[in-house]
Amino acid sequence: MGISYTRLKGKGMKESHNDYVLIWSGVDKNKRAVHGVGFYLHPELAKNIMEVDYISERIIRLRIQQEKEVTTYIQVYAPCNDSYSDEDKDTFFEELSDVINSTKNQDMLVVMGDMNGHVGNYLGPHSAPNTSRNYNGQLILELCAQHDLFVTNTFFQHRSSQIFTWYKWNDLTKASQLDFILIKKTDRCKVNDSKAMPNIHIDTDHRPVMMETSARRRPRPNKRQQPETINLRKLAEEPVKAAIEQQMDQLFQKLPDQEGNTEEEWTWFKDALTDTLKANCGTKKRKTGQVKGTSWWNDTVKAATKEKKRLFKKWSKSNLEADYNEYREARRNCKKTIKEAKDQSWKTYGEDLAEKSSSSSREFFRAVKAYKQRDEPFDPTAIINDKDGNPLTDSCKITNRWGEYFEDLLNPSGDGDRQQQQPFHPRFQEEVDPPILQEEVRNAIKTSPENKAAGIDDITTEAIRACGDTGVKWLTRVFNRAWEERAVPDDWQRAIIVPIWKKKGVKEIVANIEESLCSAILGRFMERS
Repeated sequence: MGISYTRLKGKGMKESHNDYVLIWSGVDKNKRAVHGVGFYLHPELAKNIMEVDYISERIIRLRIQQEKEVTTYIQVYAPCNDSYSDEDKDTFFEELSDVINSTKNQDMLVVMGDMNGHVGNYLGPHSAPNTSRNYNGQLILELCAQHDLFVTNTFFQHRSSQIFTWYKWNDLTKASQLDFILIKKTDRCKVNDSKAMPNIHIDTDHRPVMMETSARRRPRPNKRQQPETINLRKLAEEPVKAAIEQQMDQLFQKLPDQEGNTEEEWTWFKDALTDTLKANCGTKKRKTGQVKGTSWWNDTVKAATKEKKRLFKKWSKSNLEADYNEYREARRNCKKTIKEAKDQSWKTYGEDLAEKSSSSSREFFRAVKAYKQRDEPFDPTAIINDKDGNPLTDSCKITNRWGEYFEDLLNPSGDGDRQQQQPFHPRFQEEVDPPILQEEVRNAIKTSPENKAAGIDDITTEAIRACGDTGVKWLTRVFNRAWEERAVPDDWQRAIIVPIWKKKGVKEIVANIEESLCSAILGRFMERS
């Protein structure tokens, strides 16, 4: 257990109650004890201590053997964001960075303590909401980017009492997340959980942060095979479009003279088009979420930071005024370099957006979305309420509840201004409807919007257009068959329903959720029915 704010003088190691071992690092004995950091260790674990570094009253490092692995723990107590100057905070995080650099690469690294920083929503998906980033928070982010660290207690979903680590002693409505546990991203698979502990009552306004780890690497779950999709970007190439049209024409000529039913006709067209697209466009796997690096971190910034650290070490050993002046100049130059790199990064980003806005609106919005910070993690609830307000947990009952909701929504009764739906009866049943013309289908395909998500059949407007006149003839045959039978294929009757919370009311109430329906377009011929 790491401890911040021990207020103990000197440094050392001693046995405490129940033979637990206390290790602490504080100020010199002739000074007033203000801060201080330390560790409490189990008696059996204390036997495996390999090395202790009493770095300062704000940083202590412990190297310990745990089974077959060596772990380095660094306990810190950062300067308060409002009580200290930026120079003091810069000095602390520079010293912490140097300590991390001097840690052996083969060790598992754990950096923990009261860091007095608000990181906002810039780290894990479950960091404290509605908090703005402060100066210490920016330094924490830079430390994580520099040493490839991640914050464990922002990556696990918990209730708010297990996210906030600090509460104002006289106003519990004011809370924040100031205490963090950082480890290397390569050791992330060892972490089972990390959260604040609200039920531990100790004489402080901070709550302990607990991290549960496995002694050995947890076996990674088998990755789900990413579904392959057709690379529709190839449709922009003229040779590809010509090959698709030629192959579809050959398959169209092989169709039987006797027409099948609507389902068979649609299946023949869908399978032929899908196989043709895969053969000529190829397939691709959907990209999974990737951790993006800091865009402004380049070789120039890296060199300036390295020079600043070198001069800091030189001054800390010599304690000469000339070395201190060199260090201050290097630190000033490092800040200037970082600012210029950030400004250039934003300038490049703006130029990239300007170019994409004129060339491709799709790429423009994709680039904007990549930089957008989500104000709240997407956290859909797995539980909804029934009509009486009772929670449902069974998946079958939840599915039936959604069915009831859509049945009431899409089939209104005679309430209000809505009239009850009546069955359709043709006025002249003896008349024969004229067939659907190829020109009608051609105009429908021509006026259909582009860059739209496909339905359940994975066929887009661009794919149909790539078939040329053959696609028009084939679809006309399918539509006429559906028109004659007064029936549509199963794919046209299925839809993808995505519930999205409106951020109003309670998530469990289905009326507070918007339903985004993404279904296959039936075609212009349906307007005639």
